[in-house]
Amino acid sequence: MIVCISKTSSNCGNQKCKTVRIHGLKSSDCFGMDWKEFPKCLSSDVEVIDLSYNRIRKISRSDFQKHSHLKYLYLADNLITKIEDDTLADLGKLETLDLSLNGLGKIPPGIFQLPSLKMLYLSKNTNLNISETIDTVRPITSPITKLDISQITSENESRDFPNFGEMPFLAILNISGNQFNYLMPKHFAGLCNLELLDNKNVTTSFKSYCDCLDLNKWLEERNVKFTQFHCYGQHQDCLNRSIDQTDLDTYTNCLKQKDHLQQIKIFSVVVIVIAVFLIILIVISVILYKRYQKRKQRNASVKMTVAWQSERTKTLEEFIKEKTGPPPEALSELYRKRQFKEENVSDSEDSSFKVPSAPKKKCVGNVYTEHELYSSTGTFLAPKRQTVPYTEEIPSTSGLQGRRDADKTESVIAGPNQFRYNISIPD
Repeated sequence: MIVCISKTSSNCGNQKCKTVRIHGLKSSDCFGMDWKEFPKCLSSDVEVIDLSYNRIRKISRSDFQKHSHLKYLYLADNLITKIEDDTLADLGKLETLDLSLNGLGKIPPGIFQLPSLKMLYLSKNTNLNISETIDTVRPITSPITKLDISQITSENESRDFPNFGEMPFLAILNISGNQFNYLMPKHFAGLCNLELLDNKNVTTSFKSYCDCLDLNKWLEERNVKFTQFHCYGQHQDCLNRSIDQTDLDTYTNCLKQKDHLQQIKIFSVVVIVIAVFLIILIVISVILYKRYQKRKQRNASVKMTVAWQSERTKTLEEFIKEKTGPPPEALSELYRKRQFKEENVSDSEDSSFKVPSAPKKKCVGNVYTEHELYSSTGTFLAPKRQTVPYTEEIPSTSGLQGRRDADKTESVIAGPNQFRYNISIPD
């Protein structure tokens, strides 16, 4: 058991109950603090209250109204003699109740109707007539798996064994140290899930020797661990004896109820698993849908960017084509021949003619080049303008001397990775 003691405590005057954590459950440890009444100062969210070994004489419904989360209540070894019928009515989550070592003469029937109660300890209440209580409350609806009614009879008094009816969850029953008037298979016929019967030091009588044999046989056939009851008599008197059909019907009904409750439990678990699976599936679907939407938006953005770049490239190409005219290949042959107009040369003459006998003179001028860079696909990158010196020999006719003013500008269209030349030719 792991116990973590916190720094806080429940204060009631000079008395303090330690607030601890037991297996993760918030607990109020008030063990052996000489309480004479149920403390009013405990936290409302506690799940375990241990008031064992105190001097409490009475408990009421008002003591538990704020403790709706209570799961374990230990009131052993007190002086409680009476509990009202509705005292524990608000404890719907209570799983364990220990009322051992008190002076109880009667158990409120509501205890056997608590929806979550699994363990009930009533031992050493020597004045307790549990058979009377069971007769008034049957059928028991609490899912009790362990019941301790050991030492509830005095040494000089025998009591009737309680007829529990159908209790399909009860697995452990402690009846040790008691004196019962008699025992029969019918007392255990409704305990179809019984695994352990603690019957040490039980004093009982049987109506007949055969009843004793029948009880031992009944428990053995159903694999219950117990101490054999001592039977005295002749075996041959019970050879043709059979189990009462009523007891068999009770046992069969108990098994049916057990199966039905197990099916309900399995169905509840399946429903919970399916619900959790659907929730996880919905969460995953939402996440995938959001990712799909983001991917879709990203792809749409990329398409828009590509379309915009394509349109921009197309616009630039149209602009360049408009500015530059036909492609360089169509004009390269035309501009390969330079034509220079001279006063004594007609316009129809080819500028590439040569006058072998005529002397030549150099004309020095400037060539203005607009350096337009293109990529390998012909896409315009960046313009750059620079001035470079230019010298060209031109034929001289009619003995014309001197420099001429620039009266003619010719353009040579550049192809990809080439230059565009704007040539100013001096006269």
